[in-house]
Amino acid sequence: MTQPAAFTDRRRRRARGGVRLALGAALAIVVAACAGPAVDADDAPASDGASDERDADGASAAGEDPDALEGDWVLTAGTGPEGAVDPPREDAITLSIDGERWRGKAACNTYQSTVTIDDDSLGVADVAVTEMACTDESLMAAESAYLAAYRAVDSWSFDGDTLTLMGADTELTFTPQAPEDDATLVGATWTLTSLIEGVGDDAAVSDVPADATLHFADDGSLTGSTGCNDLGSTYELDGSRITLDEPEVTQEGCPDALATEQEDHVLAVLGAGSLDVEVEGNSLTLTDDEGQALRYRTEE
Repeated sequence: MTQPAAFTDRRRRRARGGVRLALGAALAIVVAACAGPAVDADDAPASDGASDERDADGASAAGEDPDALEGDWVLTAGTGPEGAVDPPREDAITLSIDGERWRGKAACNTYQSTVTIDDDSLGVADVAVTEMACTDESLMAAESAYLAAYRAVDSWSFDGDTLTLMGADTELTFTPQAPEDDATLVGATWTLTSLIEGVGDDAAVSDVPADATLHFADDGSLTGSTGCNDLGSTYELDGSRITLDEPEVTQEGCPDALATEQEDHVLAVLGAGSLDVEVEGNSLTLTDDEGQALRYRTEE
């Protein structure tokens, strides 16, 4: 396949590596059960109806299965240490819960964290946020207020299909997020959100310190950037596998060590030649045969 003429300098594949943010803290679920002596139904004390009404309304009780939190949520209202959290109309604030891994979009940047749960209380730790510059001041204000509130969360409850996270001077209200139609790989501009190494519970996810993109054109060409340099290649798509020629990369260098490590990871994955492709909603994951992966997102 013919390489794009704009890229003439071939870059040697660097050693694999990178600073990784381990998100392996175990999810602790404590369920307390007490069994008393058998009581005849005629002798049982009458219920005052309060707990029955609480269950009927769908509100959570201490000890409710935290698996109920699993899924994708969108913020509808909130307040926190920095005041009101005003969800932007066009850029939703989201939360995706998968076991101990909680992540989402905070108006402008993406975030991820490790969460431990004990009955209806929880602890948020290891909050990592990408550092993309946002030109809209209202987005930055909403993001700052939301992240301050999110870090203050220490308990949760359900009421019907509404999830509420609470803490000191903090209340964040979420409703289920409608499923996204899967984006089209070809034609969209994909922005890098995560560097991944390993699979399943052993996976390590690194933050993205520099903006990086990919664009798969319908003529079989691939263009984009590593966060430091522009790249170009060609590709062939066959179902859930994609074959890439080793990318050709400009030689501008990187501004710091973290950006260099990101570029190393990007080039190691894209340079593997044959990758698994998974598009789910607006998310794209490219994974090589050794478990290294790149996760991107598109707004198109």
